[in-house]
Order: sequence, then C-alpha cells, then structure tokens
Amino acid sequence: MSLSKYYGMLSKALNELEREFGGKNAWEIITEESGVYNVKDIAEGRIIPTTDSWQQLHIAFPDKIPPP
Repeated sequence: MSLSKYYGMLSKALNELEREFGGKNAWEIITEESGVYNVKDIAEGRIIPTTDSWQQLHIAFPDKIPPP
C-alpha cells in the first residue's frame, strides 16, 4: 500500500470523526482528547502526521482511528 493511501485512511477517519462530533468545536474536542494540535491540517492533507501523533489519535479514539 502506498503511503498516500495510508495517510488517506487517517484523513478519512478524522473527517468522519469530525462529522460525528459535528458543530464548530469538533476539531477542538479531537485536539483536547488526543493532545494532537494539528488534527485539522492532518485531516485536510496539509501535513503528514508523525507516528507518535497518529498513535495518540488512535489511543484517544481506538474505535474510529486505525493504528499507525
């Protein structure tokens, strides 16, 4: 699997999580729960996540975010 598809899975999962939370505070909630401060940029593909930040997201939302 190419890395772009792999990152795409995380982006898709983050966007689905954002829709579940809904409202304008969704990214803030995800940031607060995970400790990852650039989740919106990751979801929009503007930055590539580190393994550590991806792991933090997975730990915070194990049913929604795939492991790195």
